[in-house]
Amino acid sequence: MHDKIAAAVFFLVTALLFAIAFRPELRSHISDFVLFVTFAAVLSVGGIYNIATARGRAERVSRQLRDASPIRRLWLPARFYTSTSLLWQLRLSGIMAICGAAIVAFTAFLAYRRGW
Repeated sequence: MHDKIAAAVFFLVTALLFAIAFRPELRSHISDFVLFVTFAAVLSVGGIYNIATARGRAERVSRQLRDASPIRRLWLPARFYTSTSLLWQLRLSGIMAICGAAIVAFTAFLAYRRGW
């Protein structure tokens, strides 16, 4: 249940940021620097959350896939849903989100220097 709430919050914040980014009338009072800093913060929090909850989520998903029907498991070989494999996949996605946040933060720094 906790993961569903966190996913809904991250989805709403991301949808709001994309709406602001692509709608000029919403963005007219917001500088690019603030938009990029906010996006970098959301990516950082998402990446840290993904890394922090990776072990429990990997075990839960592995258990669900192990107990699933053979037809459901047909499209995915068993080695892909072991808890160790899922743990590293979740950690890697968290690291990628944090690296993306660093890139967006650098873009925010450049926007700040240009006065955007």
